[in-house]
Amino acid sequence: MHKVFIATTSFAQLSDEPLNILKKNNLKIYQNNLGRKLSENDILEYANGAKGIIAGTEPYTERVLIN
Repeated sequence: MHKVFIATTSFAQLSDEPLNILKKNNLKIYQNNLGRKLSENDILEYANGAKGIIAGTEPYTERVLIN
């Protein structure tokens, strides 16, 4: 099962359908539960081991992208 990190807090706010689609495709979902835009260090911590990120407006620096 692959890990996907959802960085944006607005993802699936109006409907659970986007989350259900991800789960039906055998993805393990981790979400930003801080209720705020993430810092570079937050992204590195929470997305550690993720095969994908559903991105928001966080700083996706070179350091984030190569890790």
